[in-house]
Amino acid sequence: MTHTTNTDVDQFSGALPIFTQPHFVLFPGTSQIIAVTGEPLRQLVADVLREQGLFAVALSSAADDFVCVARIVTPTFFTPAANCIHIEGICRARVLSGHPADGSYQQGMLAARPDHYVTTPVIDRRRRHEELLAVFRELFPHILRNDLFQLWADDHFSLGKLCDQIADQLPLAPSCKQSLLAESNVDLRSDLLLAQLRELHRGQREATIEQSAIPQFSVN
Repeated sequence: MTHTTNTDVDQFSGALPIFTQPHFVLFPGTSQIIAVTGEPLRQLVADVLREQGLFAVALSSAADDFVCVARIVTPTFFTPAANCIHIEGICRARVLSGHPADGSYQQGMLAARPDHYVTTPVIDRRRRHEELLAVFRELFPHILRNDLFQLWADDHFSLGKLCDQIADQLPLAPSCKQSLLAESNVDLRSDLLLAQLRELHRGQREATIEQSAIPQFSVN
C-alpha cells in the first residue's frame, strides 16, 4: 500500500483499497461515521489501520470513476458486535483501474484530482463565494449561529473547500452529490452547486406558499 502525508496527497498516485457503498458521498474536508459490517469491510479496515494508510470511498451507483481518498480518524466501538469508524475525506481521486485484493475487497490504481482553478475565470470568485453563502443562509437561517458558517465566511476559506462543505450539508440525492465530487474545476463546481441551492430554495418557497394557502378551520 502506498503511504502519503497530508502535504503530498494532492499529488498522490498509487494503489488503495476501495470501500464501495450506496448511501453517501464523502467530500474532501468532511467526515462520516460508518458502521463496519461484513467481513470484506472489516478486513479492509484492519489492513488500513495496521498499515496506517489511506483508502478510497466510492458510491456504488456512480456513473463515473471519481472517489474520495480518506483516512480513519479513529475507530470507535459502540457495542462489541458493531464496530464503527470515523473517517475524514482528504482529496478527490479518479480510479484508473480496479481489481480484487485477495478476493476480499476491491483495490484500485488511483490518481489524485486536486482542485483546479483556471487562470482566467469567467466568474467573480469572491462574489460567487458570497452568493453560495447567501442562498445557504436563506435555506438554513439557524446557520448564522453556527461556528462552521463563520469559518465558511472567512476571506481565506477557498471556494473549492466551500463548495465541498456546503455540498456535504445539503439534502441532495447521492447521484447529485457525486456530480459535484466529480467536478475538479472549482468554477464549474460552484456553478453546479449554486444551481442545486437555488432549486432547493425554490422548492422551499413553493412548499411555504402551498402551506399558507391551506384554509385554516376553527376547532369550535
